[in-house]
Amino acid sequence: MRIACPSCGSTFDLAEDDPRSNARAACPNCGRAVVVSAARIDGPGSGSETIPLEAVTGLILDPIDETTSPAKPVPAAVSSGRRVSLAVLSGPQAGDVFLLDRPRVVLGRKGGGMGADIEVDDGQVSRAHASVESHGSKVVLQDLGSSNGTFVGEEPVKSVELADRDEFRIGVTRLMLIVAESD
Repeated sequence: MRIACPSCGSTFDLAEDDPRSNARAACPNCGRAVVVSAARIDGPGSGSETIPLEAVTGLILDPIDETTSPAKPVPAAVSSGRRVSLAVLSGPQAGDVFLLDRPRVVLGRKGGGMGADIEVDDGQVSRAHASVESHGSKVVLQDLGSSNGTFVGEEPVKSVELADRDEFRIGVTRLMLIVAESD
């Protein structure tokens, strides 16, 4: 079955023996994980039709175990020549910008006592609400079992890859990921 990547638009074949609903594949061009959502194959010529796919937004990543890793993860700014930061767009701290200077940064409620790396002055944010993790050139937002959820647009997410200028919300605070070249 021929499918199209929603990120780069390239088309590729999904194995003919895997036409089930919600089949997962990785785009060979850009590497983006895509899923065939409720695909049906019927009628003449069904093997050559292109089916658009939805991007997978609920990636589940295994936690990084720094005690057993052969090498400690390198911050995104160091590993890829980029500077990664979060800008607060709305909420009590609108206008603040936080530089992400390590591979994993935890966002949590100010005064929550959970050791959040970035404390947000928002009563609807959990003590350890979400994390932003750098995996090579990828930046992943992950909800940490928060009470009120983590949202991209109006959709609640558990784990999602973010790109430069992507926005997300925790509590009533809306943030934007900013990726810039290091000086």
